[in-house]
Amino acid sequence: PRLGMPKTQKLYTIPGIVPDPLNHPPGCKFHPRCPQAGERCKEEEPPLTEVEDGHLVACWLYHDGR
Repeated sequence: PRLGMPKTQKLYTIPGIVPDPLNHPPGCKFHPRCPQAGERCKEEEPPLTEVEDGHLVACWLYHDGR
């Protein structure tokens, strides 16, 4: 959510169960719930990549440009 965001605007959510914060899966923490996850996502944690000034993502989609 953003400050000033209308309360009527719905947030995008990822389906599935949030993993135990003390026992994350290997690779990207979101791969079990991500519909676009590939094999690399299951094995390697993606690095932070700046996609806009001050906006960082940790996703192989952005890092590799796929």
